[in-house]
Amino acid sequence: MSEIELVLEESPSHSGCCLRLSGDLNVVNAQALHQHVLSVCEKFPEVVFHFCNVTAFDVSGMQILLSAGKQAATRVTYRIGDSADCITHWLEIAGLSSAFADQTA
Repeated sequence: MSEIELVLEESPSHSGCCLRLSGDLNVVNAQALHQHVLSVCEKFPEVVFHFCNVTAFDVSGMQILLSAGKQAATRVTYRIGDSADCITHWLEIAGLSSAFADQTA
């Protein structure tokens, strides 16, 4: 079990950000993830969630990240890195691969 790591990188114009997520995105860390995602979505009109070095992922992580995409004032995109096999595995099982499809170049 590892802690969740969240690294925020603001765009130079401060109009958006990239939130790099690594570690365990699961029920153990759900509250910390949820609070951080909410504050980021409130602050920025555009957020890119980049999954890198994710070691655990479950339905609680999926719910939090999908709810971020429903924020009316925030445009959310997801980038799944090569080292996030646990994410792609569970998204395929849940039938949510298209919801988390790479939407950025």
